[in-house]
Amino acid sequence: MAADRFPDRKRKVLAMRASRFHAVDVRADAHAADSYLSKCIVRIERLLRARALLWQATLAQFKPDHLWGVPQIPHGEVNALLARPPIGISPTEPLPDLVKLELEAAAGMKADLAALRGSAGESRLRSWEQAFALTPAERDLLILAALPELDPRYRRLLGYLMDDAASTWPSAEFASACLLPVHDNIGKCLNPDAVLLSSGQLESTPPPSGMSGPRAQRGLKACAEFLGWLRGGDGIDREILPEAELIRSTAKPPAWTPKDLLSIGRLIGEIPELMICAHGQGAADPYQFRLLAQAANRPLLYCPPIVALDDGKLRASARSARLHGAILHLQLPPVTEGAGSPAGLGMILARHRGPLVLTTAGRPQPTEVAQRPVLELALQRPDFDQRAAFWTAQLEGRKLASAERQTLARTLADRYRLGYSEIEKAVAQAETAARLRAPRDPKIAESDLISGVRRQTASGQVDLARRILPEQVAMDLDDLVLSSATRRRLADLAERLGQRRRVLSASGLAERLPLGHGTVALFTGPTGTGKTIAAVLIAKRLGLDLFKADLGSLVSKYVGETEQRLDRLFGAAEGGDAVLFFDEADALFGRRGEVKEARDRWANLETNYLLQRIEEFEGIVILSTNLRQNIDEAFMRRIDVAIDFPMPDAALRSKLWQSLIPSGVDRPLDADLDRLAAALPLAGGHIKSIVVDAVHRAFSAQGADDGRPCLTLRHLVESAARTYEKLGRSITSAELAGEWRAWLREPEGDA
Repeated sequence: MAADRFPDRKRKVLAMRASRFHAVDVRADAHAADSYLSKCIVRIERLLRARALLWQATLAQFKPDHLWGVPQIPHGEVNALLARPPIGISPTEPLPDLVKLELEAAAGMKADLAALRGSAGESRLRSWEQAFALTPAERDLLILAALPELDPRYRRLLGYLMDDAASTWPSAEFASACLLPVHDNIGKCLNPDAVLLSSGQLESTPPPSGMSGPRAQRGLKACAEFLGWLRGGDGIDREILPEAELIRSTAKPPAWTPKDLLSIGRLIGEIPELMICAHGQGAADPYQFRLLAQAANRPLLYCPPIVALDDGKLRASARSARLHGAILHLQLPPVTEGAGSPAGLGMILARHRGPLVLTTAGRPQPTEVAQRPVLELALQRPDFDQRAAFWTAQLEGRKLASAERQTLARTLADRYRLGYSEIEKAVAQAETAARLRAPRDPKIAESDLISGVRRQTASGQVDLARRILPEQVAMDLDDLVLSSATRRRLADLAERLGQRRRVLSASGLAERLPLGHGTVALFTGPTGTGKTIAAVLIAKRLGLDLFKADLGSLVSKYVGETEQRLDRLFGAAEGGDAVLFFDEADALFGRRGEVKEARDRWANLETNYLLQRIEEFEGIVILSTNLRQNIDEAFMRRIDVAIDFPMPDAALRSKLWQSLIPSGVDRPLDADLDRLAAALPLAGGHIKSIVVDAVHRAFSAQGADDGRPCLTLRHLVESAARTYEKLGRSITSAELAGEWRAWLREPEGDA
């Protein structure tokens, strides 16, 4: 079409009107505070106006208004298309004057944009551009794809320019044609391997029709991180990444930070593309990587395992990390046997620019992830000194009920083998509990801290064991009725268990003992002598849960399954910092025998595995048995403390009778209880059964009458006779006086 012939005066008026339009539009825009972004948008809008004017002056003149946006092509438009050169608009083809004005104005902004680009320190667009090393062409492509989200009027405008009312996003071919007058490398920017599409900054959307068509017709949509960043957000798409956590810290790493983390932090500054593959017991604690990020003077973007399983989430996390210059911390899910890394992980991370931290439960496989400098890091849980320093730092500045802050910190560090994150949460929960208890003057008590710790170590339902909460037991270790020798040995054991980690660290034993950091205790003695309740009360004294192993669930008839179940049980106790208790331990820890048939061989293998696992265990194991001689000698070598629970003598039995009778009934005379204790040589467990049965008999005799039931000596004697029958024993005349034997011969209910 021939060029329009406008007089110079009219041309100046049109240019002034266009300039006034842009100035008003920019001032009204929400992003006018960012002058660099505003200038870029003005330039792109000039290019859009040029496309609109050209469309109106060429093909649009053949299409009536009622066909706009409808996929119908009039004859005049077909003829005009056929009259064009094969490649489209030729550079020599005359353009309308208004189109030339817009293109000249857009081209004339190049110098201003270059100057702004160099000094746009506060511009969010410029910071994004620098983070991803975008060229001006890539920048303008990204802004063009973002316009429909930034201002809804662009949706209608793009639909008009692409002659499709359903088109919301600029297509690849339209974007190329629109930006071609000012950029000559647009096609290269839209290559699938280029930074915009490979990183997901630009998303390729299907045509509005939903049917497959030419790739050039696919729409280009800016990623949510870019849109949120321009609007003042943190550059993280919370819709797709609600689990991600961006951690910033301007403080220097604390003095107690492990030296290896400090050196690795400095190494990240020297090798920005470093990938750290961390594994071990401490790899699950994200706090250690916060220390690493502090040492590297970078933010940390933490992503849980679910992110690595989704390519979209993975790309989004990589974009957010690169935007903030953060260390991308990905916690990888456990890899099942025979399976490799999650699909797409290696390709996405190979394209990522910036430091990476990958944590895995097992040993990492860096070659499956990306080809970049790799550092393998085995992280352990913090040792006693590190825990004590962290407890002290966490309690600093908080009101405590006890003034001995450092002593309390060392006690908690010795008692609980927590990670940094768990300690941090435990202190926060203790502070909340103190505020609820005393809002005006909240002071954290030791019980608050223990309760907070227990929330971190509690694991709910425990597989293959019964979880016992010792704090629900009203008794204490001092309330046990035992011989003086047994009481002294139990007190020594509790003292040893309460300081075992401090002693290992301070004495240097931990360095000389590669294994055997746990404590194994053996309780032996007849049934009912208090072995089980002693184990529970030791756990209560230490503030720990107790896992009572379920032997019926542990042992399996299938080869190798018993060992797997034992490993799960030991792992649960170690992870939950609980006391592991095996009652009737001779069933598992029995002597190995001569191999006479196949099952003997597998039984011996189970015992051998248990020997190895108990030596590697770093917690507390308590075994109890009635038959000490049945315990394998190899186990006896690994037992640190053995305590015997003998049958109580008459004096101890008298104390047991006195202590077990409840306060809600009228009790017999103490002299009668002394006579009963002297006559019946029973263990504490049997005495408890007799008392429980006798109390029920007393309430039955009371009937529905109000008042306190009277527990008589006769109730106790008759219940003792029933207990003897249950045990398959007979009461001799030497054990029962004549009147007591007469009670047993009389019908029940007679006085």
